[in-house]
Amino acid sequence: MWGYLTQYSFVMKILKLLGVAVLVLLLFVLAVFGYYGGFSSVKFSTSVQGGEWLVYEAVRGDYQQAPEVIERVQKAIQAGSSLQPQTAFGTYYDNPQEVATEDLRSEIGWIIGVADSLEMAKLTTLSAVKIGQAPETEYLTATFPWKGELSILVGLVRVYPAMNQYLEENQLVQVGPITEIYDQKNKVILYRTQLQK
Repeated sequence: MWGYLTQYSFVMKILKLLGVAVLVLLLFVLAVFGYYGGFSSVKFSTSVQGGEWLVYEAVRGDYQQAPEVIERVQKAIQAGSSLQPQTAFGTYYDNPQEVATEDLRSEIGWIIGVADSLEMAKLTTLSAVKIGQAPETEYLTATFPWKGELSILVGLVRVYPAMNQYLEENQLVQVGPITEIYDQKNKVILYRTQLQK
């Protein structure tokens, strides 16, 4: 009888310790989620934006390769000109829930503020990157806090479902891709997508 109670007491202590460990882990996850913007409200607006000059790679495959591509494009820009890229971006054309990972299309790189057309012209000689201009049109936009790369993952969980709900509730139609602009200077990620006119 006493042996049974001792075993029972030991099992209960282990279960309590496991419960405390799970609670601590859960609180840690919630704290990290909150720090990287998980509890921030997501507000949408429409405005005319665009016109930025972009230096990028056209990429096919997993969107998770974006950080490597951003770094590669940055090195190409700095090797081919004296321009200093400040704001990275990713334009994502396909929904990963509907398109196979290997077929996902994106354009990933940097927004360039063109103060010197000669420096911009140097970039046209680089075969590793493409140069284009973001369409200037009406966009649905949202901002999300930037506190580091994990903010991008938390933004996926918070912004995209909210954007789909906003489009549906306001009877708006998205046309084209979604662009994420990683504005580290202002500590925000800007999400924008074109609307049907």
